[in-house]
Amino acid sequence: MNFIKEEKNRRIIDAAMLIVLGILICCFYNAAASVFVVVSGVVAIVFGCLYIAAYFSTFLVHDAMLLIRGLFLILIGSSIMSDPGVYLYVMVFAVSFFLIYVGVEELAYSLDLHTLGIKNWWVDLVASIIYLCLGTAILIVEFTGGNSVQAVMWISGGSLIFEGAMELVLILALHRDYKKRKPHDVVSDQ
Repeated sequence: MNFIKEEKNRRIIDAAMLIVLGILICCFYNAAASVFVVVSGVVAIVFGCLYIAAYFSTFLVHDAMLLIRGLFLILIGSSIMSDPGVYLYVMVFAVSFFLIYVGVEELAYSLDLHTLGIKNWWVDLVASIIYLCLGTAILIVEFTGGNSVQAVMWISGGSLIFEGAMELVLILALHRDYKKRKPHDVVSDQ
């Protein structure tokens, strides 16, 4: 029983942290974008150095792809750190096209579910409409001269807030159902 309470408390703390992080990203979107750029650049440079170190640490067999990956990652990391505006501009388009791609994929999936006669196929249809609207909204903001980085950060923060809230609802509902369970109920692993 103690394990269940510890797990519940850990998950509630995780959900609260997601919500707080989402709120911070929405409120301080410029700082969040700056942190994203720095972390992306540093991670690319560090992994590039690790690939190059792995290339030179193998004495018998040199895998040229390790050296190429390492040099490429160092080049990417250096370019991210030297011109963060271009990187953020590329990420705005990458996020919007990814959302549009996922929206089209979910639309096709929902139509397949409808064809198969699945009862709640409309949930995937709603998700696809949301993805398509968000991806299109980012592109519209970008092409009308708005702050598309801010839009991406708000969408990112909003999705973290939503994920944290859904996690809270899930863990509280599961804990409620666990408490309703009768002591003689046995969970079978068959």
